Amino acid sequence: MRVARRIILPKDCVIGFGVPTTADEFADASQSARSDYVKSWYGGLPQFRRTLLGDIERFIRFAKLFELPIVPALTLKKFTMLLAGQFVVVVLFSHFDDDHVEFQDGFFCSQQVLEAVPAAFEGILDLCVCHPFSLVKKLDAERPCLVKWTEKRAAPAYWLMIYEALFTALCTHRLTYLEALDEIMNGFGRR
Repeated sequence: MRVARRIILPKDCVIGFGVPTTADEFADASQSARSDYVKSWYGGLPQFRRTLLGDIERFIRFAKLFELPIVPALTLKKFTMLLAGQFVVVVLFSHFDDDHVEFQDGFFCSQQVLEAVPAAFEGILDLCVCHPFSLVKKLDAERPCLVKWTEKRAAPAYWLMIYEALFTALCTHRLTYLEALDEIMNGFGRR
């Protein structure tokens, strides 16, 4: 596949966040029955502020510096638009549970997410979600894109650090996305 050999810059990529990236988004999601991710924060907004919000804010500042497009409050429709747009790499940074991906507008089963991925998308879909086995299996069988995923729990703060290192490598070296990812994962001790 040609995309595997293409030199990638941060501007060729986009990260869409299906989970809250601000205190206001977290508070709004807390009021809604749609967010399973928010419910997993037993300490609620104070815990989110104390343990993750600073990392997210730092990453967003980093992304602006490196001209890496960020899409907060990602809905399923916006996700489809990202995949149909100018981006070679689309990172979905979200929550996956029981065959469903969480977007800002609710949970969608892997079949609905598959249908949201255009049949013509031949780029890289980087799934930064926990245990997306059913979705990966469907994507591999029915879409021409490359899918990056992990069997491990996708701890948000850890992955934000990995993406900072990954996009720094893409900006400072002439690398493919897969080369940069391999280099960074080796440096982080492969998770």
